[in-house]
Amino acid sequence: MGALDANSLSEEGLLSQKKEVPADQEVKDKEVAKHFLEMLEYFSCYVDAKVGEAKLSLKNDSFKLVWALLILLWMSSAFFISFCFLFYGLASALGEGLELKYGLPYICVGGGGLLGVFLFLKFKFYQIKKESLQQAVKKYEQELAKQRQKFGHDMLQSSATK
Repeated sequence: MGALDANSLSEEGLLSQKKEVPADQEVKDKEVAKHFLEMLEYFSCYVDAKVGEAKLSLKNDSFKLVWALLILLWMSSAFFISFCFLFYGLASALGEGLELKYGLPYICVGGGGLLGVFLFLKFKFYQIKKESLQQAVKKYEQELAKQRQKFGHDMLQSSATK
């Protein structure tokens, strides 16, 4: 083509120059389009398979959850009933052994059981809170150490100097 001149840039010049695409290039373009459509089809199949897998997983997980809840309900009911029989037996034995009347053994055993459960739960909650606090302190200490290593100071030192 050579140097650009006014005739080649004019509208007539641009229209008069036809771009001829070699036949080879057309074949390559068609092959690229064909491969692109093939890739889209494969991707569509992949996405469909993943969606199907997710649906099946959700069905299986929900089925397992329902069974776990039913088993938990059954086990907790059995535990509750056996716990009631235990307390009833203890209260009956206490009443016969000490010759107590008017339901006092049941009140003593039931109250003692409730007090024991309350103290156990309070102790467990205290332990959980203590462990959680220790983990949080450890995490923040690690973050501060990482900041000191990376920047030469941590955010507490940086805010203290400002």
